[in-house]
Amino acid sequence: MINIKRFIQKIRDYFVGYNVFISFEDKDIKYATIIRDFLIKFGAKVFVYKRSIEVGKKWREEIKDNLKYCDLFIVLISSRSLKSANVRSEMGGAYFLDKDYLPVLLEDVKKDYLGMIDELQYVNYKDKKFFPSLRNRMFKIYLKRAFFLIIIIGIYIYSKFN
Repeated sequence: MINIKRFIQKIRDYFVGYNVFISFEDKDIKYATIIRDFLIKFGAKVFVYKRSIEVGKKWREEIKDNLKYCDLFIVLISSRSLKSANVRSEMGGAYFLDKDYLPVLLEDVKKDYLGMIDELQYVNYKDKKFFPSLRNRMFKIYLKRAFFLIIIIGIYIYSKFN
């Protein structure tokens, strides 16, 4: 028999708990913070290493765990970030973990520097459509999850009456 409270909690966690990882170079933290604050308004849990790791925690493990369990990986592309070993490592990890990937261009960079992500469509932070497109992406994610939720509830109700 299904424990209804656990069932509802799992559905709630799935529906609300959309995890976003933002990878950036330290000097680009202002952009990471603006994007984080925007995404939080839509209920996302956002990992920004300078803001998300508690004192005393092992930062490499925190980064690895948050990268592993993120639903969306956002990388802020600048000449500085492409020279950062940590950002490149996070980019590679997200790529090979097959994460939903969103490269955000902060400034023009040579395409040669993009490496494995040069095939991905990017969005330009300076574009007026950036925040509306990010908002629309979040809405699409939530609509998919709402549809999934309706199916699960339907299956549950059907199983109760049959």
